[in-house]
Amino acid sequence: MHNQILQMIIRSLLVLFVFIGTLATILFSWMYLYPFVIALLLSVVFQPFIRLLDNHLHLPKTLAILLVLLLFCSLAGAFATLLIAELIKGVQYLASGVPHQFSLLTSHITNEFMKILQPLLDRIETLNTHLSIDQQQSLNVYLKLAQEKINQTGMDILQALFEGLGGVLTQLPSSFTTLFITLLATFFICKDWERIIDLCQKSYLFL
Repeated sequence: MHNQILQMIIRSLLVLFVFIGTLATILFSWMYLYPFVIALLLSVVFQPFIRLLDNHLHLPKTLAILLVLLLFCSLAGAFATLLIAELIKGVQYLASGVPHQFSLLTSHITNEFMKILQPLLDRIETLNTHLSIDQQQSLNVYLKLAQEKINQTGMDILQALFEGLGGVLTQLPSSFTTLFITLLATFFICKDWERIIDLCQKSYLFL
């Protein structure tokens, strides 16, 4: 009885260690493997179009794969160009107009808050106590400091946004390298797709 429990514990620990080791390996190697995973997914998506060009239009398979990849690169390039152009326009707009508009917005909010607060202060002053000049000045100074704090917080947020956008733009060269590796892997996977499927089926039957 005790031996069975001990064997169950050992098996459970072994399975747990294998699972943790596999998960850690995947996490550490993901930055190198994800282009090939994307290439495999693209190959699955491209197969109907490749078969269409190969079987119905009787194009060589290599040429069919190249045409599909060329069409995909054209669409992806057009989308990326449009995205980058809109991103640059957005950055220029944020850099030129938003700080001034944000300052106007905070000033408007502060003024509206003062308009709402002033009748209450007047009523309190007439019913109960009188605010001294020093207290009114302190209130005005506090509101001014709050407005400056809001402005500074907004500027910090905008600066962080600009830095994030700059980081995205600096990552573009490495992204192009990853894209090239992904497309190259996609080409070879599509070219040997039938062999890969046969190998997977044989491995499954063997298991």
